[in-house]
Amino acid sequence: MGATDIRLELSFRSHPKTKKLVRRLGSDGALSLVWLWMFAAESRPDGDLSGMDAEEISLAACWDGEPRQFVSTLVECRFLEGQDGAYSIHDWQEHQPWAAHAGERSERARKAAQARWGSKENLPEACGEHASRMRDASFSNAPSPSPTPIPEEQGKASPSPVGQPADGGQDALFSDVPAGPEKNHQVVPHQAIIDLYHEILPELPAVKVWGEDRQAFLRARWREDAQRQSPAWWRSYFQSIRECPHLMGQNNSGWMPNLEWLVRPTNFNKVLEGYYRRRAGPTAMLSRAGQESAMNMAQVLQQRAAKRERDGRTGTG
Repeated sequence: MGATDIRLELSFRSHPKTKKLVRRLGSDGALSLVWLWMFAAESRPDGDLSGMDAEEISLAACWDGEPRQFVSTLVECRFLEGQDGAYSIHDWQEHQPWAAHAGERSERARKAAQARWGSKENLPEACGEHASRMRDASFSNAPSPSPTPIPEEQGKASPSPVGQPADGGQDALFSDVPAGPEKNHQVVPHQAIIDLYHEILPELPAVKVWGEDRQAFLRARWREDAQRQSPAWWRSYFQSIRECPHLMGQNNSGWMPNLEWLVRPTNFNKVLEGYYRRRAGPTAMLSRAGQESAMNMAQVLQQRAAKRERDGRTGTG
């Protein structure tokens, strides 16, 4: 979960960088910068805007002017750094530590609550003296039905839920949700999906840390659609990314996404909709060496055409 507010120093109004920004883009430019910071605190708490182009950044900042002018000015004024598709907010961790570490605080609070109170079943014990005052759930003021129903046979095991092992066990490597009848369909095989990512997309950044914040993105994508609740679906998803030159580094900056980027909701939907396929240029399907060869050939053809034009004017063969 992102932060609910950002830190804005009083010196921001009179800072030379802010004055330069206002001189170039007007006061709306400064306001849009603040809105961009608010967007980052909520959706990109680490300040990393990787995968967002100039248009997407200007939309996040509610900038109504020309997108590239807005982003290039932020870079020139050192409010942004990086290149198209790989931007980040300058010194975000230093200036917005509260927003940058919101996810960590939330996770620490969750673990502290879990350590203190444990599961719901242990709440009576955790409540100390109040536990003895709690009435047993089996007690009822209602009269007994007549005739009295025959109790179940002592020691008779109740059937396990469909697909659930009788002992409630789960493979810890592939599970992040406790076993149970209402949770069984939500078990997410994180490690299996990470392994598929490494197998099919070895060129992309390797997953070295997969904390709770990242798990939450993958968990949400898994549960949104029943079709996605299969490693086979994720194999086809990663294969579709491999067929997208822009996401395989064939772009102006050589940027390539990591797994977290690929499972963030906005990016995930764009990949499924073929947005990054449409961004491919005429030479995008070529390798880097192929693109260089194509460019060199184009230059040679242009030089030959220019020579023929000169020879035609001078009458030489």
